[in-house]
Amino acid sequence: MDASRLLRGEPGTLPKFDIPIEVNDRVIAWVEYFQGAGRKRFQLYLERSGRYIPMMRQILKEEGLPQDLVYISLIESGFSPHAYSRAHAAGLWQFIRSTGKMYGLSSDDWVDERRDPYKATRAAARLFRDLYKDYGDWYLAMVGYNAGPGRVKKAISITGSKNFWVMADDRNALRAETRDYVPKFIAAAIIAKMPEKFGFTNIEYHAPLDFDTYLLDSQTDLNVIAKCSNSDIEEIRWLNPHLVGGVTPPSGPTEIRIPKGTSESFGEKYAAIPREERVRIVHHIVKKGDTLSKIAKRYKVSINAVAVANNINRHGHLKRGMTLTIPVKGSVAAAAVAANDSSSSKSSSSTKKMSFHVVRAGETAGAIASKHGVTVSQLKSWNNLNKKAMVRAGQKLKLYVDVRTASSESPASSSPRQSGNASVSVHIVARGDTLGAIASKYGTSVKNLMEINGIDDPSKLRAGQKLSLASRAVSKEVPSSSPSETFAAESVQDVEPSASIPSVASITQNDSSNSESFFTYTIKPGETLGGIANRHKVSTSDLMKWNSIKNPRTLRAGTKIKIKGSSSPVYVGVAKSAPPKQIVVASASPAPEAMAHPTEEKLEVAELTPDLVYNVKSGDTLWGIARMHRVSIADIQRWNNLGDPSSVKPGTKLTIRKN
Repeated sequence: MDASRLLRGEPGTLPKFDIPIEVNDRVIAWVEYFQGAGRKRFQLYLERSGRYIPMMRQILKEEGLPQDLVYISLIESGFSPHAYSRAHAAGLWQFIRSTGKMYGLSSDDWVDERRDPYKATRAAARLFRDLYKDYGDWYLAMVGYNAGPGRVKKAISITGSKNFWVMADDRNALRAETRDYVPKFIAAAIIAKMPEKFGFTNIEYHAPLDFDTYLLDSQTDLNVIAKCSNSDIEEIRWLNPHLVGGVTPPSGPTEIRIPKGTSESFGEKYAAIPREERVRIVHHIVKKGDTLSKIAKRYKVSINAVAVANNINRHGHLKRGMTLTIPVKGSVAAAAVAANDSSSSKSSSSTKKMSFHVVRAGETAGAIASKHGVTVSQLKSWNNLNKKAMVRAGQKLKLYVDVRTASSESPASSSPRQSGNASVSVHIVARGDTLGAIASKYGTSVKNLMEINGIDDPSKLRAGQKLSLASRAVSKEVPSSSPSETFAAESVQDVEPSASIPSVASITQNDSSNSESFFTYTIKPGETLGGIANRHKVSTSDLMKWNSIKNPRTLRAGTKIKIKGSSSPVYVGVAKSAPPKQIVVASASPAPEAMAHPTEEKLEVAELTPDLVYNVKSGDTLWGIARMHRVSIADIQRWNNLGDPSSVKPGTKLTIRKN
């Protein structure tokens, strides 16, 4: 149903709320977004709401607060306790560490109570109670929750008003995200209370939280808990999202949640497991001031056991952020490590170094894992993501990458040599190298490196390993197959969803029928020399030789290069003889849980050339831009591959089509 007609209908159309609800153009714009571009995500959030809303309403009622505040969690986290933001906010209610600590939520290597559904909801209720006490207005309390009390005071000072809608009309008073916060909440709450009216039918709501609790008398691995409760590790993580270390804390008894009806059998199985077998491996992230002696004492193991388990010198210096494997008594893994020749630590060191990766638009968990030489399971485990959860643009992911130092060869050295008729060069893998970084350095692709060197698993890359950079001989003849058959499958991480479409105008060809003649190619934004070489069926080394290129990374968009071969290069990403208004793209859903490998789908594009490019100014919102140009928010999002209406930033260039 049309949102505007429904929301502006007869009095009594809307359901009852215990918070004042005002409907205006801003609210309607968000309702339309949730019905359109944001539909898939919103459907998922509604399904998850069944798990948490009953519990949240009960706690809010106990704290004497409006129960409809539950929809703050919907717009903050999509009802996911595993949610984590760029601002380092975590959990269903998106607390940052400092605010969480103020309201009794502790966080350390073992437990992050910001992710505990019960404790975090109680803390959020008390925070809202304090904010409402300060301002006497629920909309201003929401502004304070989103942007902090200081922003509310500043907005009141700038506008001279305590009315949220007055503040929202002044771009100097509130940030775009905060101006959208209240209308986004209202829109979400309205749809959540009457989803069928807005086209959300057949919603499969998750069952409300229901579980047994059990008091563990010793530190225990979550895998052991899952085994004793006849469940899987994912279910235990969903019930205990606050146990971020994958194990219960070492100090004191710990209450854990297990599936309903399993406590009796759990107790019997758990009691049968020796204490020393309940934890097999513990991971410790080195902090400032840590030494092997302190760490060993903390975990009640020997210094030598820690050193041997991590293949490091017991007198060596620990780097902040590195992850140590701590072998607990009785560990099978520890015994295996202890059996290794400890003298090998003289020639090399092996640790796991923590780093971060900020997800770019179009990236998938699989692509990121491959780039850093880890598995998808490891990536999700380190970031407390469930098996089906997907990464989203802007998300900051924690990574632990193997770092090895080999003293036998200089990591920076590389020596060219000849093999047959092909020009061959060798790269010796340096400490911290990844296949992605090496491919970028030499203007080739990860896939090409893996094929040339017979690599099946990027995580097996090791310092000192020699990689051949030879380009395999390929035919320079353009295939005569149909356009649908010649459509190349480029790596998803190399093609942004908004990447420009290769245009015939970008290539100037010589008038020659000789397939060995040169033609000129203009490099487009985001292209690499390796990608261009693959597209035109030539080698990267040939492109560098023909154009006297010493470093492929110095090339910029707009540079013209010479390419020898057919005057009709194979286009990647465009079906050449297909109807001119049809392109084939990789589907990229804005949802935080998307498919691991986007599927291909056909999209109809009205016109390949934009009518207008609008440069986003400070304070602009997608809603305001749409109104200015008399188009819909959904259109702007479709034309520019945008997800969240509040995601536009100053300086962003938006395509606006007149038709």
